[in-house]
Amino acid sequence: MGGNIILLDEIRGDWGRVHTLSYNDPPDSAGVNYVTQPDLIHKFVIVSWRKDSKTTHIINPPRGDLYWPLVTAQPVWIEMSRLEKFPDLPMTVTANTTIYVQKTPGLKNEPTERQLDDGETARIVEYYPSASNVWERILGGGWIPLLWYTGNVNTAYPTSWKMETVPPPPHPIP
Repeated sequence: MGGNIILLDEIRGDWGRVHTLSYNDPPDSAGVNYVTQPDLIHKFVIVSWRKDSKTTHIINPPRGDLYWPLVTAQPVWIEMSRLEKFPDLPMTVTANTTIYVQKTPGLKNEPTERQLDDGETARIVEYYPSASNVWERILGGGWIPLLWYTGNVNTAYPTSWKMETVPPPPHPIP
């Protein structure tokens, strides 16, 4: 389940307690999904090693995408060394291309009249992870993408913001 986002409720030394859904008090399933809460619903992927190219690649499980809710009756702890933290906010990023500022985060939202031109900087003040994509609210209002998957499932970083760990692709790899 590599690359999925989690929230931590607590950190003790080298361990973090993962935020999960309660086995004893499940929520309404209509409001909890991979797009609205990617920290609680994970996309299940298989990561494999290609000996010939010495690279990892993602294989979707049989019968399409599988999503798995993080449901527990007991606390779940994970070593902090296995996690990559989102960069602290606020921070300044530089546009790698022209980016249209949107009123709300998401792929199908109405742009504002503002844009960031290639080389222009903006101050990030909030993250919004949604499915396999990450959006940012910028100082002064509006949202721009930080990470999204293009049609050929390659990741795109339209700003200088980057993370080593990327989320699983949003759809099957052809």
